[in-house]
Amino acid sequence: MDEIHLERIVDMVYYQLSYFAKEAFYQRAMALELNCQGYVVDLEKSVSCFYNDSKGNQHTISQDRIDLYVHISPSEKIVLELKHADSVKGEFIHQMYRYLHALSDKNEKIQAAYLICFPKSPDRKPFFQKISLEDEKKYCFMV
Repeated sequence: MDEIHLERIVDMVYYQLSYFAKEAFYQRAMALELNCQGYVVDLEKSVSCFYNDSKGNQHTISQDRIDLYVHISPSEKIVLELKHADSVKGEFIHQMYRYLHALSDKNEKIQAAYLICFPKSPDRKPFFQKISLEDEKKYCFMV
């Protein structure tokens, strides 16, 4: 899925639901439209953060849920995190990095990850930002 295709889907969902919908509504509508276009979508895919103690025991210290985990093909997947916000906040980006690290630790190959913002203001358009582990250093001080 290229970014132009993703942008069309985001716009379609936003212009039907408008600026006053709940984040969960956007999530469900995005999943339905992606399914309609032939993609398999996991809603709220669980990812874990682990800690290995000094004795070698592994502990789950947190569970996060990815809004939409999209199967483009058997070997290609993308992560979509949806927010109902007018701007990108550092905490949103850090959340995405937690997901990407957790998936990387499980050796899951992610083609792309996108933070999608559905604005709360009627005069704004939805927008998205591609997030990758390669770009992580430039965001480390945003929170």
